Amino acid sequence: MATEEENDDDDNDDDDDETTPRLQPASRKMQFLDGNGVRTWIQQSACWGDTPISAYSNQLMEHLHPDDSLKQLQNVYRTLKPGGIYFCVTPNRLSGPHDISRTFDPVATGLHLKEYTVGEMDQIFKETGFLSTRIYVRFGEYFVFLPTCLFKFVEQLIEPLPHTMRKLLTFNRIVKFLLGVKIVGKK
Repeated sequence: MATEEENDDDDNDDDDDETTPRLQPASRKMQFLDGNGVRTWIQQSACWGDTPISAYSNQLMEHLHPDDSLKQLQNVYRTLKPGGIYFCVTPNRLSGPHDISRTFDPVATGLHLKEYTVGEMDQIFKETGFLSTRIYVRFGEYFVFLPTCLFKFVEQLIEPLPHTMRKLLTFNRIVKFLLGVKIVGKK
C-alpha cells in the first residue's frame, strides 16, 4: 500500500516535462522581495533559476503615488521571465473611495493616493510592456480569466453617473463583482 506522500508523487507524474515551470505551494517557493520600498510576492521556479514566473500584490497600488506605481510595475515587469504573469488586486475607483475619505469625499484623499479603474490599470500595464491583460474572477475554489473589455464596458456605463448613484449601484452584488480590479498581466 502506497503512503500518502507516494500517492502525491504519482499524481504529479502526468505532466513531467522539465521545460515546463510548475508553481509550487507558497510555503516552499514564495519569497518576499523588497525593491524601492515596494513589497511584492514573487513566485520562483527551480526550472527557471532565479527568474520569477509570477508576482502578486494585494491592496498595494492604491497606496503608492502614481509615479511610484509605474516604477513598481516596471520593476515587476523587468524581474519576470518572458511569459511570466503579475496578479494585481486593487479597489476600483468607481465604487470608492475605499479608505477613510469615503465618509467625507467622493474621491480617495486619505491613505489611498490613487484608486484605479480596470481601464486605467489595463492602460498602465500595456504602457509598461505587458503583452496582454485579463481579469481573474473567483467562483468558489475556481478562478476564471475574462477579457478586460467586459469590465471596461461596465465602467463606461457607470462612470458618467453621479457619485451617489454609483455608490448605490455598488451595493448590488453583480455590480460590485464586476467592479473589483483583479488584473493579470502577462509579459
